[in-house]
Amino acid sequence: KQVLRFGIVLYGVRLTFQQVLQVGLPAIVVDCVVVCGTLLLGIVVGKLLRMDSATTLLTSTGSAIGGAAAVLGAEPIVQAAPHKTTVAVTTVVIFGTLSMFLYPTIYRVGLLDLDARAMAIYTGSTLHEVAHVVGAGNAMDPSGRLGIADTATITKMIRVILLAPVLLVISMLLSGKGADKSKPKISVPWFALLFLAVIVFNSLL
Repeated sequence: KQVLRFGIVLYGVRLTFQQVLQVGLPAIVVDCVVVCGTLLLGIVVGKLLRMDSATTLLTSTGSAIGGAAAVLGAEPIVQAAPHKTTVAVTTVVIFGTLSMFLYPTIYRVGLLDLDARAMAIYTGSTLHEVAHVVGAGNAMDPSGRLGIADTATITKMIRVILLAPVLLVISMLLSGKGADKSKPKISVPWFALLFLAVIVFNSLL
C-alpha cells in the first residue's frame, strides 16, 4: 500500500498545474456528483439487501472515493469489525479490477459516445483505485497522445482529496449514535496532497 502511494506521488512528475486547470471545473463537478450519488445509492442498496450498516458504509465509501485506501480511511470512523473491512476491500478491488479491463474495451468498441477527454473524466470519476485509473487510461491511449491517462488521473486525485470531507461528514453523522463517544482519528489522504505538491513543483520547473 505504501509503495503504491509513493508511486502515485511520483506520477505527479508527469503532470503540470496547467493541465489541472484545463481539467478544472468539469472534473470537480462530475466527481462531486459521483461521490454523493454513489454514497447515497450504496446506503439505499445496502438497506434493500439488509446488509449491516458498517459493511454498507465501508463499501459505499470505497466505491465512491475509490479503493482500499478509502475503506481503510473510513474503518476507524465506522469502527467496523476486521472481517467487514475485508469484505468491503475485496468487493471494491474485484469490481475495480474488472472495470479496469472493461473500460478500454468499451472505449474501443464505441459503446459510449464519448470523446477522449470525456472518457478520461468518466474513467477518473468512476474507477475505484488510482492504479485502476492509470492502467485503464494507458490501455485506452498507449502513446499518451490523447492525454487520457493524465486527465483521468487528475480527475481521480480530485476524488481522493474528497475523502477528507467525506470522512468528516460520516464522523459527524455517527457521533450521536452508539455508546462510544470517543473521537476517532480521521485518515487524511496525505499522498493526494503530496501528489498535488509534486505537480505544482513540476509546473514551476
